Amino acid sequence: MILCFLHGFLKIRDRSRKNHELHHNVWEVYRAKTAEEFRSRMKAFQTWFESQTWTASVREMAAKLWKRTEEYVVAYDHPGCRRTSNAVDRPMNRMHRLLYAGRGLHGHQANSQRRLRGWALLPNFRPFAKRSGKVREHQSPAHRLSGKRYCESWLDNLQVSASLMGRRQPSPAIR
Repeated sequence: MILCFLHGFLKIRDRSRKNHELHHNVWEVYRAKTAEEFRSRMKAFQTWFESQTWTASVREMAAKLWKRTEEYVVAYDHPGCRRTSNAVDRPMNRMHRLLYAGRGLHGHQANSQRRLRGWALLPNFRPFAKRSGKVREHQSPAHRLSGKRYCESWLDNLQVSASLMGRRQPSPAIR
């Protein structure tokens, strides 16, 4: 399991909102390219931190951060792995809001499944944001993954891709 560095940073940031120098120094540790560089940056951060005056709660969270150095270093043993859970946290936050707004999974199971499936499909087919002056190679995450774009309209592409290419599955009662 890879420990998320972002959560360590957030705990420090929440206790020292206006100290941007502290925030910058924590992220400088994160930007290390190798495990050895990470360890040396963490040690330099610790030395810098201990030379400053901090509240007890900030000191506690920073100490927790550098005590976990070896747990964070595990990520460097897995090239290409993510060292923060941000890529998972953001979609899960959106799903949590969807479930809360729909009062959880109340009602029929089939309706809940359709709502969640629809929610999961939308981010994959919605077009990427336009970049100023640049033409994007792919229209959406689904287009980037499959390389297929059936129409100019992202909604038509969603419909074609989600339609099982015109084939229908037998209903559960018929099986």
